[in-house]
Formats: sequence, C-alpha cells, structure tokens
Amino acid sequence: MNHSEKEIIDSWSETIAESNVGDILIDISEVGLDSIVDSELIKEVPVIKTIVSVYKLGHTLRERSYIRKLAKFLSEISNGKEDKEKLEAYLGRIANNRITFQRELEYVLIILDRFISEEKSNLLGKLYVAYIKREIDWKGFCQYSETIDRLLIGDFRCLHIDVRENKNRSEYEYSSLQRLEGLGLVKPNEKTSAYDVNGTPISWQHDGTYVLTSFGKILHDILG
Repeated sequence: MNHSEKEIIDSWSETIAESNVGDILIDISEVGLDSIVDSELIKEVPVIKTIVSVYKLGHTLRERSYIRKLAKFLSEISNGKEDKEKLEAYLGRIANNRITFQRELEYVLIILDRFISEEKSNLLGKLYVAYIKREIDWKGFCQYSETIDRLLIGDFRCLHIDVRENKNRSEYEYSSLQRLEGLGLVKPNEKTSAYDVNGTPISWQHDGTYVLTSFGKILHDILG
C-alpha cells in the first residue's frame, strides 16, 4: 500500500467518524459544476479533499460531477450513522484490515464513477449504511450496487406497492416493471387457475399485479 492509498483510507475514516460534516456535504452536492472545484467547502471534508488532490479531479465535466456524487454518497452515510456502536465496529474493521478495505473502497469509487444520474449516489449511500450496520455483507453490497447501476432511476418508484398493484398502469409503468423483473426485483403475481383431480395446482395465471422478490424486498427496505 503506497502513501496515497494510506492517505485516502485515513481521510475516509476521519470523515466517517466526524459528526459535523452532514450539512457541508449537502452544500457541496448543491454547488454548480462550474465552481465546485474552487469551493472552499471541499477542504472541510477530509476524504473529498484528499481524493480530489490524489486523483487531480476537476478538469473535466465528468470529474466535477464525480465530486458531487461523492458528496451525495457521503451525505447519506452521515445521515445514517446514528448507531455509534456499529459505526465504531466498522471503523475498527477498517483499522484491522486496511488491505481488504482498500479494495472495497476502490470498488465503491469505481461504481460511483459509473453513475450518470447523481441521484444514484444517494441510493448507493443508503446501501453502504446497511453494509456498515451489517444488515448486508460485502457480497450483498456488491450485488445491490450493480443492480442500482443497471437500474433506470425513473423505474425506482415502480418498486412501490401503489404501482405494482395498480392494474390500470401507464405504458411507461408497465415497461418499468418489465425492466425491474429483468433485474430480479419483482415478479408477476400468479394465482392458481386450474387443479388436477387430486386438488394439486397445475396451472397459474398472471393477475396483472407484481410482487417483490426476496432479493427486491431487501433492496426496497434498505432504500425506502
């Protein structure tokens, strides 16, 4: 592990442990792309300051958007770290296994870079909070991160019950549900339509509504 990698990990732990960065992160996420690199707010968040410096971010539109995405991601973590005991346990895991955490952090930073929609950064932050609290393990975090990456942000609301159970949905909502089905998040709600002579179900028919899969329910409960 080189000096820059150590610096990023140390600044990450420092930022996560701080209790007064939430408002600053929200402010950074609202700064215009034309002025975000020059914002003094960046200097007040150790990990953003360090990542911008180490990777020399800010020259392109994509890099400036990345800074905002990182701020949105961290903002969700700041909002969700009310469980001090689990937060301390998480910071302890970082301190005890820095090599593993380095690989995990690299994964998070790459996923953030892939997002076109900055709103997905908020979703990823909520997911990471679940990982900090050990509601999901690292494998689960990776699976759901890549699901969020593939998810059209406009489809997200179709996970909610009012759309899933409304048979008079719009064409767009129907298309959204099909895409969510392809991601393994929902499935058609099928009811038995025929039985054999012994009363065993032998045929099912889609009733027009959709239900969450077990995989989808976990994501829905985490993201709210």
